[in-house]
Amino acid sequence: MELPKTITDILSTHNEDADAYAEAKRIADKLEKVGWTVDWGLDGELYDLKPLSLIPLNSVGCYIDTKTWIVYPQENSHADLHNGVHLNDCTDEWLSKVSTSDFITISNKL
Repeated sequence: MELPKTITDILSTHNEDADAYAEAKRIADKLEKVGWTVDWGLDGELYDLKPLSLIPLNSVGCYIDTKTWIVYPQENSHADLHNGVHLNDCTDEWLSKVSTSDFITISNKL
């Protein structure tokens, strides 16, 4: 798969002289802001780079990844990808606050 230029530009900013783990987190944070995610090991090695399929659920201040069904809280206009939970694990109280239009958005992705 050929990566978009935006992504290759971010990856090219990797600083080999910096702390590897901190550098991986910096790159991951930049990727998240453009709708991509990456995992990394304690050694700072990046792996599993992929685009997110996030749609906003404005009624509850969250995003949902329509490929994994992980719900992420919104933080500073971005999904907080470190604090997601699967849709099946959301509480009844939370589900009751999801608007009809957000449910329609979700159901259209099924």
